Amino acid sequence: MTTNFSHPIIDKYIESNEFGRLLGIDFTLEEPGICIYNILVDNKHSAIPKVAHGGFVAALMDATMGVGALSLVCNEMKVVSTIEIKTSFFNPILTNSLVTCKSYCIRKGKSIVFMEAELRDSSNRLLAKGSGSFNAYPVESVVF
Repeated sequence: MTTNFSHPIIDKYIESNEFGRLLGIDFTLEEPGICIYNILVDNKHSAIPKVAHGGFVAALMDATMGVGALSLVCNEMKVVSTIEIKTSFFNPILTNSLVTCKSYCIRKGKSIVFMEAELRDSSNRLLAKGSGSFNAYPVESVVF
């Protein structure tokens, strides 16, 4: 996982993110709010032959938007948790395809961050779109 900026809360998130390692996803932070995950969709991500499981796609959307939201609040010594997410599927996500999921902020309030994300293939075809809201709260509430 790489970032164009560093913060101890982001570093601790990277260190403790076992779920991300399980899925094999890795992110880049372009700037606060803009998180990009690039991943080669593997058979381990599929439910039926040659097609990624919808749960994997939803998890990828949640991860991308969540890290984007986290990057917006970490300087306030806050972390985030998902309140709700929605994923809309437009095209099948095929195994052995390289996909990119990118998040961006719609609105950041004092304690709620609204995010969106798009999942595209290497031809820039829109595969899925997600939206989510995230609760921002003091990092002291988390046991890292």
